[in-house]
Amino acid sequence: RLRFDTGFNRSTLDNARSNQLGIYADTFSWSADIGSDAAWKLSARAAHSDFSDGNDRDWGQVELRRRIGRRPNLFLGARYTHFTFEEQRDNGYFDPDRLRALEFTTQAWGRLGAFWYDLRGAIGREDQRGGDSRTIYSAEARLTYDAGRSWQVEGYINSFTSRAEALGGAADEQDPG
Repeated sequence: RLRFDTGFNRSTLDNARSNQLGIYADTFSWSADIGSDAAWKLSARAAHSDFSDGNDRDWGQVELRRRIGRRPNLFLGARYTHFTFEEQRDNGYFDPDRLRALEFTTQAWGRLGAFWYDLRGAIGREDQRGGDSRTIYSAEARLTYDAGRSWQVEGYINSFTSRAEALGGAADEQDPG
């Protein structure tokens, strides 16, 4: 019913300009989950990223969800994300002064014959200080097959429009919709 995690990772950024400049980010993260999949669940996450170009990002997220059904397991929830960058450097990655996003979430998972499925979706609004406000969405489908006692084969597909989801997203990309 109570879980705490901490982590560290180093990542390169997924855009040509940052790669040419050799920019990477060291990220320290923390999270806490209260509750379980049986009823209510509250999650709080935070991260601090130090970029090799001297920039810093503070990121936080709170998510609340409630199980509303079994067979399939069905959840509804809400997620709020907020982050700030110390500076706007125009080094290829998305580094607004501030970004906030509020999303309504859903998830359904269960068993389908020899497979496990997990479907997730979200829709909401994203607001960037000094920029635009826009509708955002995400969707994911995952299928897992138990191939033996200790083997699983898994496939998934996902799509998202929120710039808050990608640490190294290109700053000059145009919004497709």
